Amino acid sequence: MGRKVLICRHFLFLRHSGRPPDTRVFPGPQNTITKKLLLGGALYSSAPMLIFPCSEIVTSCLSARFPSSQSFTQDWVTYISKMAAPCVVHSVGTILLDPGHPLPARFRALFTLRNLGGAEAVELIGRGFGDESALLKHELAYCLGQMRDPRAIPVLSAVLRDPGQEPMVRHEAGEALGAIADPEVLALLKEYSQDPVIEVAETCQIAVRRIEWLQQNPGAPDNNPYLSVDPAPPAEGANISALRATLLDDSCALFERYRAMFALRNIGGREAVLALTDGLQFGSSLFRHEIGYVLGQMQHEAAIPGLAAALERFEENPMVRHECAEALGSIAQEECFKVLQAHMSDEEPVVRESCEVALDMYAYENSNAFQYADGLDQIQKCT
Repeated sequence: MGRKVLICRHFLFLRHSGRPPDTRVFPGPQNTITKKLLLGGALYSSAPMLIFPCSEIVTSCLSARFPSSQSFTQDWVTYISKMAAPCVVHSVGTILLDPGHPLPARFRALFTLRNLGGAEAVELIGRGFGDESALLKHELAYCLGQMRDPRAIPVLSAVLRDPGQEPMVRHEAGEALGAIADPEVLALLKEYSQDPVIEVAETCQIAVRRIEWLQQNPGAPDNNPYLSVDPAPPAEGANISALRATLLDDSCALFERYRAMFALRNIGGREAVLALTDGLQFGSSLFRHEIGYVLGQMQHEAAIPGLAAALERFEENPMVRHECAEALGSIAQEECFKVLQAHMSDEEPVVRESCEVALDMYAYENSNAFQYADGLDQIQKCT
């Protein structure tokens, strides 16, 4: 399930969920595209939709790659042209910022803005931090980090400093600053590495280590098959047992455990998934939350029992349970649907909302929908 089409610069790939991009020609002359277009991917990939400055480049590139899909190519060029229109950014932002819209629709609008990028998109996303939903604000910060736009630094810094924001929101703001990795934020991140909220402190400590690592390793290759901006680079080596040992070792620095985590994710396969799933019972809440995120990226069925068990542990930190719910939505098997439905009335608002969004992800993954980030389609339905 879940082959995703990914537009990246002048190339078109088909990407299998949980695996690096590969290539495959669209079937038949009918020009009916039943694959899903990964314009940034549901909630787990950072691959942006790059708006091409010249439609001829797109036309020639796609026509050469898919000669039997010429009408699709023209439709795609028309779609990009509409998405690039300045008024579209504002219209999508209106959906994002309107609490009268269902939360899944606002999520889709958010990821559309992330894909569009630019100053106005950053500004609109930044306006959302006054919302009542901690889950939405968490995703706002995540998207700003994945965009890596320095213009987001002021609003993310303000969120990190604001003790009135929920810990999971402040944590994500700190992680986003680490993703942008501008050296100017080092002093702020070091200051909040001593925050009394442990999730915030640990996040800032990891963000500092990431920026310092990038400074010490300029030009280091990024071989991340998921195209996300991760809080730590993957560890070297491919010995799953050794990486698992580091992952589960509470005496190791959290940054090094994160490196083992992302190395296991990149290796992939059942054995790596099971090693990561073991991590849902170790370490801090922040660590377990990141494990849930990584398992959602991998979309492997072997993770379902561990994720479901973590979601069903009512004593677990809501930040962990929320991430496990979204991961189950991404894996999108029938068993996931049943677990998510069972928690639609959960006492924790962030868990309840995560299940709502996850069920929307489940529906997307099991549909022939063109894309998850469908903000333009939402605009058309509202007009």
